[in-house]
Amino acid sequence: MNIALLAAIVAGVFLAMKMVLRYQDPDPKACIQDAGLAFLSGLAGIYAYQHYLDKPTTPKVASVFTERPTF
Repeated sequence: MNIALLAAIVAGVFLAMKMVLRYQDPDPKACIQDAGLAFLSGLAGIYAYQHYLDKPTTPKVASVFTERPTF
């Protein structure tokens, strides 16, 4: 699925929930700003998830002398 479309869906759901929860006095400008922030956050989170999920994280093993000493 397209990253921007998924982030837009997340922002749309966020905006709808914010308008429902603040039904007494919704400030449209503040709600749109918060939805834009949710869109950018969703975009960054989905991008990071898709691009860094498959990267293997193998710990670096130090080279250690484990044989019997020759002296």
